[in-house]
Amino acid sequence: MAEDFKARMKRIRLRAGHKSQAAAAAAIGCHRGNVAMWEAPSSPVQSVGPEWLFKVARAYKVRPEWINDLSSDDDGYPTDAPPSPSVRCPTNTFGWLMLALRPEWGAA
Repeated sequence: MAEDFKARMKRIRLRAGHKSQAAAAAAIGCHRGNVAMWEAPSSPVQSVGPEWLFKVARAYKVRPEWINDLSSDDDGYPTDAPPSPSVRCPTNTFGWLMLALRPEWGAA
């Protein structure tokens, strides 16, 4: 069975060493309620919004595009390899951001 968003968020928080939601919130720079909302099964939220995505990725030590992509079966850790083709696509918001951060990924 595929991992759901809530389980992924809790798993990567713990993997990053944040034993509590409060510790994760401090590392991200948000309220503990944000972290709880991303992890609580009763919450309707199914993705990390763009205002928090890069901060969560930094705190949890994963690639930002991986957080909301539940179809990916890798572990989300950053690599030196280029991201998936959809991320390099300039019509994708994250693609523009990633190209701004790593211009060499856009080289053909």
